[in-house]
Amino acid sequence: PSDFKNSILPISDAARKFAGQPGYIAITIASFMAFITTANAGIMAASRYPLALSRDNLIPRGISRVSKRFNTPVISILVTGIFIIVALQIDLEILVKSASSVILIAYILSNISVIILRESKLSNYRPVFKVPLYPYIPIISIIVYLFLLMQHEPLIETTRKLNIPVYIGNPRDGKGVEVFNKTCSVRPDVLVSV
Repeated sequence: PSDFKNSILPISDAARKFAGQPGYIAITIASFMAFITTANAGIMAASRYPLALSRDNLIPRGISRVSKRFNTPVISILVTGIFIIVALQIDLEILVKSASSVILIAYILSNISVIILRESKLSNYRPVFKVPLYPYIPIISIIVYLFLLMQHEPLIETTRKLNIPVYIGNPRDGKGVEVFNKTCSVRPDVLVSV
């Protein structure tokens, strides 16, 4: 394991060590193909967000235009591709940490949505799967994801640079919980109301 500590291609280097040059070449090609298919799937999936936003009139309507020949959202795919190219200019470590923060936020919002949908008693909401131990699982998940999110440096750095105090709840009514103080360091007494 220490042989691969500083390697930028640890899997390929391990294949070379255990299977020689043919193993190195095979693993390198397989990794490259896996990267291409993953990137393609990511672009296709990510392009659905601007498509949906455009159809809901939240961003310009032209972005939802679908190709008659391929039946794909061409403009949305191009916009997503441009965002990806711009994102690739960002430092990789910051990009990865920011992406994981966005994923945690998405999980938090998904759990909140489960609670809202279940409690709204909508007549047309008939889920095939119901969360076991409801509402405990979504509530615990929200708390865990919030804790993990508060440990993320991009969130802390952004709030520090913009000098934004972050609250859970409403800080105006005196019941909100301040998560970061004025210097935006994590407060040890996080449960003290403001």
